[in-house]
Amino acid sequence: MYLVVGINLFIITSIFAGPRIQYIANNLDKSYEERAENSGPLDMPNQYAKTYRVAHQLKKHVVKGQLLLLPSGKREGSFRSVMTQVLFSQTLVFANDFYLWKSLEKKEPPPLIIEEQVGGGKLCDKKETQVLGKTGFVFCKADRGYFEFGE
Repeated sequence: MYLVVGINLFIITSIFAGPRIQYIANNLDKSYEERAENSGPLDMPNQYAKTYRVAHQLKKHVVKGQLLLLPSGKREGSFRSVMTQVLFSQTLVFANDFYLWKSLEKKEPPPLIIEEQVGGGKLCDKKETQVLGKTGFVFCKADRGYFEFGE
């Protein structure tokens, strides 16, 4: 009986507790941002690491209260929830929001458009585009010509 309990405790410790304890020990000296951006323990990988990298890079470039036009929030990795958490002081509009055009009617400051590089973004002019680190995303200030509403 004690042998069975001992074997079970060994298995639980080595398979479940071991990777987490190792992860915690290796990351004690890192900031919250660094921990959010890394891959996580082996038994529970961080599916939001790339999205946190995008959000933290973007946070360095935005002005408080600036409107941000982000890709659709219905993506793998819950793009919407991470962006809302990190950039909570900004006005966030996602490409699939039903009030998208109403939000873009604001005049100043021009919104920032965030898009993936891979898809060959259509809203950002290449010479005006700034890269968000090694995330695969870029951003640019919106050209008001895109958002004229028949004045």
